[in-house]
Amino acid sequence: SKRLCYVGTDDTAAGKQVMLETIKLLGDKPPVVAILAGNQTATNLQKRVAGARAAVESTPNAKLVEVVYHKETPQDAYQAVEQLQKTHPEINGWAMVGGWPLMTPRPLPWNPGEVICVS
Repeated sequence: SKRLCYVGTDDTAAGKQVMLETIKLLGDKPPVVAILAGNQTATNLQKRVAGARAAVESTPNAKLVEVVYHKETPQDAYQAVEQLQKTHPEINGWAMVGGWPLMTPRPLPWNPGEVICVS
C-alpha cells in the first residue's frame, strides 16, 4: 500500500474502556459482568475482548461470567444476551464490544435500572 497513514480504533483500548465504563456505572455494586463479542475469529473483536478482560482483572471483586460469541445479526445477539441473562440473573453489567442487540426494536431483556449496558 502507498498509504501515507491509517487512522483507526485501538481495539484493545476500546474494549478496556467499554468495561471500565460498565464497572464505573455499577457504582458500589460488586461487578458481575458479561462481554458480548460477536464473531469469535474476528481479530478486532478478540482485541476488544482482551481489553475488557484486562479491565475486569484489574478491578477488585469483579467477576466475569462469560464472553458471549454469536452470529453478528441483531436477532442472534439479542437472543444470546437474553439466554445468558436468564441463565445468570446475577449479571449486573454487560460490556458490548459491538452493539448488535441494540439494533432490534425490542428493549434489552431486563427492567430499566436492573442491568448496566455499555456499548
